Amino acid sequence: MRTQISAEEQLEALRQQNKHLLGKQQEHSPKPGRVKSEKRSRSQLVVVDQWIEVVRSPNGQTSTTLYPANTLLREKVEQLDPHKDLVYRRFHFVSGVPDEYAWTTADPGIRATGGVGIQRMTVATWLDQIERERTSGTGHLLPCGGNLPRPQERGGCDCAVCTHNRDA
Repeated sequence: MRTQISAEEQLEALRQQNKHLLGKQQEHSPKPGRVKSEKRSRSQLVVVDQWIEVVRSPNGQTSTTLYPANTLLREKVEQLDPHKDLVYRRFHFVSGVPDEYAWTTADPGIRATGGVGIQRMTVATWLDQIERERTSGTGHLLPCGGNLPRPQERGGCDCAVCTHNRDA
């Protein structure tokens, strides 16, 4: 009986899940580039999710895939409040955390086996961030200068990182 799943099998499973999620998103989304505002009050926080798949191949190459791509997400994000609403980047490190993404964790276990991570930032920071990444020429994402704590509207978080970032 096999107990480990290969990186390729994990990657394929994630792709299938992303197809399912993207299909659901399109099914329930307004026209591309539009944000439903008729049901949103001025005080309601809007969060936009971007899923990132990072795969380190056996030959050491790292590939980064964004769902949706920055160009597609930008149309939606530009219609949000740049100082109030948030962009969440949700990382999935399929086959360990490659050196290009060492900034995401100091945990050697996660670095070796992979896992998940998150970047939370304002819309304005995200727009600056994608320009920095585009001009870096690496093809990889970069640290955003400090993860925002999880907003109280989304349950808050009292972990050491969120507490430190909230107090900063």
